[in-house]
Amino acid sequence: MELRLSANLTTVNSHINSYDYSIVHEDNMQLSWLEIPVVHQNLIRTHVDTHPATEVCGLIGGLWQPYPRLARAFQVVPIANIDPHPAVRYTMDPQAQIEAILAFDQRGWDVVGIYHSHPHGTPIPSATDLAEANYPDAVYVIGVPHGALRAWRIIRGAAHPAELHVVG
Repeated sequence: MELRLSANLTTVNSHINSYDYSIVHEDNMQLSWLEIPVVHQNLIRTHVDTHPATEVCGLIGGLWQPYPRLARAFQVVPIANIDPHPAVRYTMDPQAQIEAILAFDQRGWDVVGIYHSHPHGTPIPSATDLAEANYPDAVYVIGVPHGALRAWRIIRGAAHPAELHVVG
């Protein structure tokens, strides 16, 4: 199991580390849309609402349509928060994260979104969110228990509002 996890982690890390940030152009920072089926939005809301004292997290798999900057969500995967301070931050379980990314990849999908909650705050990226965002192409969805879900693009440490378009 360790060898498999190590090999998969190496694959995922090489994908993350090989990202060419120079290709993040100004037009990629324009308003983006995440089109998400209501069933997936409800899954995120339920995950956030049933854990009001801790940050929850997960990945959203789907496909980007480059023009306009529209991502279509096909699957939401809740992932356990293993951070030692889950009331104020999240760390995704690495094995579950790798499995979700590999499952998306097998379907030809990308990580189009990353979601987490702010149990005691607002659905606006925190300083930690801005500093630790490693997927400039992803839409970051932030929710508060029994409150709003908001979408953002986080590029080079700056947050840009995105639209969450719920369908069906």
